[in-house]
Amino acid sequence: MFPSFEIFGFTVGMYGITTVIGAALCVAVGLNLIKKFKIMWEDFALVMIVLAISLFIFAHIVYGITNLDKLPCWARAWAEWSFTAALSAA
Repeated sequence: MFPSFEIFGFTVGMYGITTVIGAALCVAVGLNLIKKFKIMWEDFALVMIVLAISLFIFAHIVYGITNLDKLPCWARAWAEWSFTAALSAA
């Protein structure tokens, strides 16, 4: 598992922390750019909403990939499947 630590009884993963820091930096840079290039606030808000939804979806995909051994038996069988074994069986 990736490095993690506990705060108030909750285990916090480091990739979660880096994701939050990266998203906050993107918003800060974006706020500076909308002032510099005079972009409408509504356009910036729409882009941030789309990015937040994408971040949520892909974070769950990464979590699922890194925890395949904890998923139901069909997922475990898929995780243990190897392409070379399938080729040699054919």
